[in-house]
Amino acid sequence: MINLCEILSRDCDACPTAVETAAINIARTSLEKRWKNICDMCLQRKQRLEFSTVYYAYLTLNIVKVL
Repeated sequence: MINLCEILSRDCDACPTAVETAAINIARTSLEKRWKNICDMCLQRKQRLEFSTVYYAYLTLNIVKVL
């Protein structure tokens, strides 16, 4: 989608006015920011999941020792 916005902003037939070109560029910038936020959230969730997995294994081992 971001590549399509870039192509459209350079195409004089698709965006004949500066206003349309600016709107496409604003949309592209917004999409880039949203995609970056999604990637950041995925990384955070992956790290939390890895931590939870390790912590679960630790708790499981300690419960077995107590019993």
